[in-house]
Amino acid sequence: MKNTIKILTYINRFLMFFTCGLLISFYLALYGMYAEILLGAFHVLAALVLLGFWTKLNDIEVKRIASYVTMVVLYFILWYLFDITGNADSFFIPIIWIIIIPMSLAGYLTFILEKIKTRLT
Repeated sequence: MKNTIKILTYINRFLMFFTCGLLISFYLALYGMYAEILLGAFHVLAALVLLGFWTKLNDIEVKRIASYVTMVVLYFILWYLFDITGNADSFFIPIIWIIIIPMSLAGYLTFILEKIKTRLT
């Protein structure tokens, strides 16, 4: 478990810095959105791995992972509802739903992974 969490943490750090770097640069922001898709796929895999270690985690870590999964499911449900109702016409709404919220969720999973790694070392 310890080595798996270390590997997940290092891959996560690289993908987060890479994605944030692309999103911050004005000319490469479109590629940053593509990198966000890669980061999201990695986070789905990381969450599944963490769910595999469910019994080896302490109560606080279990609550954090459960809240992360809940927030991700809620994000996709709300995104679907906004798409159905047509409330995504503003310029800032897509920026919030495509960049800010997913990167905030990614930051929270990064926090969870770093805390687990710190506890294991």
